Formats: sequence, structure tokens, C-alpha cells
Amino acid sequence: MFAVTVVLSLVLALVFAALGTFKVINHPKAAETAEHLGLSPSLSRAIGLLEIAACGGLLIGLAWAPLGVAAAAGAVLLLIGATGTHLKVHDPAQVAAFPAFLAVLSVITLILRLKTA
Repeated sequence: MFAVTVVLSLVLALVFAALGTFKVINHPKAAETAEHLGLSPSLSRAIGLLEIAACGGLLIGLAWAPLGVAAAAGAVLLLIGATGTHLKVHDPAQVAAFPAFLAVLSVITLILRLKTA
């Protein structure tokens, strides 16, 4: 079961590293998305920093379970907010499905990390 936890943590860490970096450096696509969602550039960057922190927490959390649990729980909350924000601006279901899918993966990771702690 720990092997699945490792794989999910690594996948989520890679996704969060990429998404967070794009937001922190204010990549044009990230800036465009933030504007579409009604987020200020500073809020978008703060979300990016949280995503990068989730990446680090998931990776370090493989060695220190309490951090892994906290990072996975934080990721769940972050992704619920992302899904809700996409729904709030009436994005198509396919657009909101990506953060929702990541939220499900984060919930699974959280449960597995709690079981393997």
C-alpha cells in the first residue's frame, strides 16, 4: 500500500510543481487564467506558492508522515477551492474536472498516507 502512496505523492508533487511554478513566475497562460477566474496577480502567485509548498510537503511527507498528511489535506482544500472557482465562473465541466480529479487523487493520497503512517 505504501508503494501506491509513493506513486500518487510523486504524481501530485510533479503536477503541483509545474502548476505552482507557472503561477509564481506569472506565465502568460497562468496570468490569463487568473484574470478569467477573477484572481489578482498576487493571489495567483500566493496560490502558486501553496502549490509548491504542497509539492515539497508531499515529497518530504514520504519520510515524515505528519507532513505528508498535512500536505495531502491542504491539497484537497486547495483543489476543492479551484474546482469551485471554475464552476463559479461557469467554465465547462471539462475544465472544472481537472482540479476535481486532482482533488480525488489527493483524497486517496491522504487516506493512504494516514493508513501507512
